[in-house]
Amino acid sequence: MTKNTGKIALNGLVSLVTGSASGLGYHIRQRLALKGAKILAVDINHKTDIEEDVKLKTSVSFITGDVSDRKFLDNMFAKYPKVDAVVNCAAAYRSYNYFTSYLVSKHALDVMKNNAINEYGIRGCIINIIGLQQRYNEKYFEEQDIYSKKIGETIDSLDDKVMTLAEQLTANRIRSNSIIVPANSDQQLFAQIIQNIIEDQYIAGQIINMEDEFRPHLGTFKELMADYHIPPDPKTIPDDVKEANIQLPKPAHNKRPTQTTGNRTPLLRLDNKK
Repeated sequence: MTKNTGKIALNGLVSLVTGSASGLGYHIRQRLALKGAKILAVDINHKTDIEEDVKLKTSVSFITGDVSDRKFLDNMFAKYPKVDAVVNCAAAYRSYNYFTSYLVSKHALDVMKNNAINEYGIRGCIINIIGLQQRYNEKYFEEQDIYSKKIGETIDSLDDKVMTLAEQLTANRIRSNSIIVPANSDQQLFAQIIQNIIEDQYIAGQIINMEDEFRPHLGTFKELMADYHIPPDPKTIPDDVKEANIQLPKPAHNKRPTQTTGNRTPLLRLDNKK
């Protein structure tokens, strides 16, 4: 990483982008490559993209594999031990996003901690993308449970490991940020935002929310209040919303979510904020 008008220059920056065959990942990898970054484009299928990216073939290395496979990650980072930035887009809108982002970030730490400290005092940057669903239904959480069994982790066990990883990233001078993205986001604009975060060494330990509405809640207002252990107060609750569905997240573990406690939404808490 080199200095460029007060920011980290993208030219020559080795950037790993997962889920890069389509959607947000595709636009991010294209933008960074056009700005001079060296891209490690990871996806489970790159057949079409290899044909489309002839012009960028010198700056994009296509890597086909499943980022939920620890063995694949071991082999990939052994082959590409130099990484300056990681953008976790794989499964951004799936229920197991929390797991895949953790696995990639944990493996990335093992190689990024060997990077030289740059003039801004950091070794690298990790950005986690959390795509919001229109509705978190039972099917969503069933898929999450199946995936957690597949990799031998639970939400609770992973919460502890995520916080440990956040501390390790801080100790090794690696910036980490998470971005909440609604499904209808302008993908090209979003790619520009990712570029700005990578370039700006002062953006660290942030959860950036790009949604303009609350997330949907499956139950009624009364159920929501019970989940948050808030006693009902008829004087402060309008009659027309007492039994209405409202747009707020529902915690899964019957406790009020905080910056450090996990919940069943896909918000990855890799915010290495002290």
